[in-house]
Amino acid sequence: MTQKQKILEYMRYHEGISTYKAFQMGITRLAARISELRADGHNIMSVHKVSEENKPYVLYRLVGDEK
Repeated sequence: MTQKQKILEYMRYHEGISTYKAFQMGITRLAARISELRADGHNIMSVHKVSEENKPYVLYRLVGDEK
């Protein structure tokens, strides 16, 4: 399974994916893969959030392609 496939599969069954979660899955360039998925026609929304430690991060959400 490619990194893009792993990301899509994860986003289909979860609220979204963050860089931290992607890193746990072995994906180190999440923003690049998200850009490729968008170019492939997937509607992915970027949600800016702040962690409990008051650190900003982005949660990428798949829109309209969930199972």
